[in-house]
Amino acid sequence: MAAIVYQTNKKTGFTYAYESISYWDKEKKQSRARRIVFVPALKKNDFAGLDWYFRDGYMNTLLKVGAEERHMVAAEKLLSPLVCDNDCNRSVQGTLNQMVQELGWMLECDNASVTAPAPYRTGAWLAERPCTAKGVRDCIWPVSAMLDLLEKVGSAG
Repeated sequence: MAAIVYQTNKKTGFTYAYESISYWDKEKKQSRARRIVFVPALKKNDFAGLDWYFRDGYMNTLLKVGAEERHMVAAEKLLSPLVCDNDCNRSVQGTLNQMVQELGWMLECDNASVTAPAPYRTGAWLAERPCTAKGVRDCIWPVSAMLDLLEKVGSAG
């Protein structure tokens, strides 16, 4: 069973959103929960404008990785309102889990809080690393794949 859990830090006023997934651990013979942070450090009032944060983060991360004007125009055409659903893909969850671990290591090595890294630079850093996907033999480089897609959209439109 999956649920979205909101937790507010009373000292900072930040609200953290987690996807909590319950499952049965056969070895320990008990119910366990896996929690995935997907939106860090937003205040409760910020959730009304969540769509804006995703658009802003996406477009500015594209700029950070060197997207050109034609890529930005194509990306703007592809953007649609944010939709949250509960459709899960284990391959995507595995990739997200790796990203969360890498962010954790970065924060631990820098001895930084979750709000310290620059969001656009961090997004670019995550996009500039190879990823694997089920059924795909070679690694996928997110920046290259996204810019190729935007190139195709731009030349078609």
